[in-house]
Amino acid sequence: MVRKSEEPIELIAGQYLVGTDVPEGRYQVTNTGDGTNFFVYDSSGMPIVNTILGDGMVGTGDYVFFTTTGDMIETLGPVKLLPIE
Repeated sequence: MVRKSEEPIELIAGQYLVGTDVPEGRYQVTNTGDGTNFFVYDSSGMPIVNTILGDGMVGTGDYVFFTTTGDMIETLGPVKLLPIE
């Protein structure tokens, strides 16, 4: 996994539209708080990512996913998206 030179994207709890709020691409997501539920829905509303980001006691560590324009990212807590190749 190779990080791109682009700056990480920090998100707070909320919903974000890919292509408007966040560029499409491949990301490694990591929580920046105590842990959170993290979702990505395709343009028809079907879930394509449904995971709990945490410190190992609850949830898992980082998660890698692809996203395209029209997808909806939802996080229930603060996260950081790291663009990767």
